[in-house]
Amino acid sequence: MAAAPRADDLPGHRERHDGHRRPSPAGRRADSRDALGQRTRPARHPDPRRRGGLQARRPGSPRVPRVGDHERAAGRGGDRGLQRPVVRQPQPAQRDSTHRYRRPDQLRGRPGPGAHPPPERGSPLVGRRATGDRRDLRPDRGPPRGDPVTAGAHRRPATRTRRTVTPILALVLALVGWSLVGVVAAPAAGAATGTVVSLTFDDANADQFAAAAKLKSKNMAGTFFMNSGFINAAGYLTLDQVRSMKADGHEIASHTISHPDLAAISLDEAKRQICNDRVNWANWGIPVANFAYPFASSTTAVENAVNTCGDNSARGLGDVRTRFSCGTCTVGETVPPAYKWYTRAPDQVESTWTLADLQKSVTQAEARNNGPWVQLTFHHICAAGAPCPAPSVTSTIFDQFVDWLAARPTTTKVKTVGAVIGGTTKAAIAGPVAPEAPAGTNMIGNASMETFDTATGLPQCFMAGGWGTNTASFAVTTDAHTGSSAVTTTVSGYQSGDAKILPTLDLGQCSPTVTAGQTYTLGEWYKSTGVTQFAVYYRTANGLWNYWTSSPWFAAASTWTQATWTTPVVPAGATAVSFGLNIFSNGTVTTDDLSMVRAVAAAAPSALRSASSTQPAAFVDAAPPPAGSAAAGGPPKKRGDVIRKSSPMPGPALPRVGRGDGRPERGIAPGAVVLAPFVVSPELTRG
Repeated sequence: MAAAPRADDLPGHRERHDGHRRPSPAGRRADSRDALGQRTRPARHPDPRRRGGLQARRPGSPRVPRVGDHERAAGRGGDRGLQRPVVRQPQPAQRDSTHRYRRPDQLRGRPGPGAHPPPERGSPLVGRRATGDRRDLRPDRGPPRGDPVTAGAHRRPATRTRRTVTPILALVLALVGWSLVGVVAAPAAGAATGTVVSLTFDDANADQFAAAAKLKSKNMAGTFFMNSGFINAAGYLTLDQVRSMKADGHEIASHTISHPDLAAISLDEAKRQICNDRVNWANWGIPVANFAYPFASSTTAVENAVNTCGDNSARGLGDVRTRFSCGTCTVGETVPPAYKWYTRAPDQVESTWTLADLQKSVTQAEARNNGPWVQLTFHHICAAGAPCPAPSVTSTIFDQFVDWLAARPTTTKVKTVGAVIGGTTKAAIAGPVAPEAPAGTNMIGNASMETFDTATGLPQCFMAGGWGTNTASFAVTTDAHTGSSAVTTTVSGYQSGDAKILPTLDLGQCSPTVTAGQTYTLGEWYKSTGVTQFAVYYRTANGLWNYWTSSPWFAAASTWTQATWTTPVVPAGATAVSFGLNIFSNGTVTTDDLSMVRAVAAAAPSALRSASSTQPAAFVDAAPPPAGSAAAGGPPKKRGDVIRKSSPMPGPALPRVGRGDGRPERGIAPGAVVLAPFVVSPELTRG
């Protein structure tokens, strides 16, 4: 059984993100798509041409084993429904003939054997370690190794003429000649005339605000690659802070809405993450022009999407020499870059970096004639001795490095990425819209949970979620309602919160699109040792997910039973909905065969904790039969009772909305709780 870590390990809990990027396993899987059209996440295998392990890709995700494979691990949290990463079981690396750099449609991984340690704090997350120390680089990525040559470096001496000219004519010719020499000797536009350093910062972490102030005190400007979905969340920068940084001359740049691995999701979903992030920033009056890949993970198609969405460049990680990796790589990117849709940069700065390491990244570039461009990437900057999520560097080292740079104006120029790349800021364009399923059809993909993500072990398009103080675990079982698979969620050590599995909270690849003002009928088959209820979330137009509401309770069931409930009217501004039956006590709930169907007509908002819920008579027949059902040609399955009203469990006689920390086991709706941002990836990582 695979266990969920505590919710303080969960993505979206900013102050707890300490498992930012960690080494990947040697070996890789093919870059293929599963039955749902999702790209599976390949690992990498060593390449004799390069050094270093995989850097900055989303680490292999935790895998949910079959029942009985492993014992549960403890976890607890307080995230109001954030997804729970689950323990991944180490597996031997795999190799195949699909090399990431051989074809343009293959994944591009980044190096970095010391990157992203697994979460600490007692988290049960288990990370794979890189075993290879060599890496490769696609030949067409690398710009010419030679240094730019300044025009006019050698001049043919003027020869004397015997022709007699007047003094005035001689003076004119001399002046013209000298001006021509100056024109020819000027370097080409955009060519580097010295070492250029860009100080970049990822993820909009709140502790970057002090770093921005330090740079301003030295008349320097940084580039801050921010996720619009994280702004104003706990542990992140506020919008007012971002505007202040922009006013101080810092560059605000794009990093997707919710920090997914763009190489592991569909291309349309990647476009929504990239394009709509730019739209969010434009709507806030902060247009952005440059981009950085989450986890430095991309494909050629994703890189083309960055271009199409309107960015001027995109930064990778791990292709520049450091003492930690890529020892045979170049010492910097060229100016202008030979390929600006994956500009080369060193590994991200982590706690293992010293002041000398930062300085060497600059001086080794300065040692080259007409030195190149060095992009240094920071995440957390914390006071020495203070708890600080990884990857991080102390404020002492950072401040010393900035002071050192400020004392070298003749050899090193600090510029923003935008100042180096140039170009105009293009208008923001929205990504493709995920259409709503036709009325009367099941809107849930992989509803019977028969197709699984090989990286997580969870059903494709599903994620583990939960909040509060409890120990939760998730395991695949063959005791299914239809087909051959279902998922059992187990909770122990319960004090508060819940645990559940639900359709992935994304931008449309998995989460069903809805229309504001409509109602939807939810269904899910379950067995449980205690009462359960639907926990429902909705997505706003800017891509952020919020807790919405909860259904009435459904009684414990020892045989397969269907819970159904019609939602209130979808609130204005909501664009998608996700839901799942939860467990909020010690015990288990096994779920299978989800359904979501648009109700026949919009209804008045239904009250939480109502005595009954309206249910269309034809609901069960409206959705297409799940794979493996008798109607679909599979073996017949025993169907249990359909519950259409809440069980008579203790609770308030009338609905009442509690505080944000309301406990559903007391019959109190949690209220309009805004969740911390979801990271749409199966485990706690960041890049």
